[in-house]
Amino acid sequence: MTSTVIITTRAGSRGARQRLLALIARGEPITGVFFYSEAVEAAAIEDECHAWRALARRHNVPLILCSASAARRGVVPVEGGAAPAGFQTAGIGRFADLAHDADTILVAEAP
Repeated sequence: MTSTVIITTRAGSRGARQRLLALIARGEPITGVFFYSEAVEAAAIEDECHAWRALARRHNVPLILCSASAARRGVVPVEGGAAPAGFQTAGIGRFADLAHDADTILVAEAP
């Protein structure tokens, strides 16, 4: 069974990482983690960003920032700038594609 994760709040980031690691420990493939709305700020907070990049490298999990949310919050430049290292940017359509290809969708909000 494959899973896609969408994180919608900055406060939900740490809990989402723990739940994601539990899924990985059970052997479930993860199609991607999509950071939406204020959750994109995790890519701009040093300790959160480092933890997510380490998880992504270790388990080959794509980290995708919603491009509109990231631009609106100054995480990436509005005029097509690069995402922080270890992350990529994409529109909400990318999340739709990930969700379509997954068996389950994990929604991580504030605890």
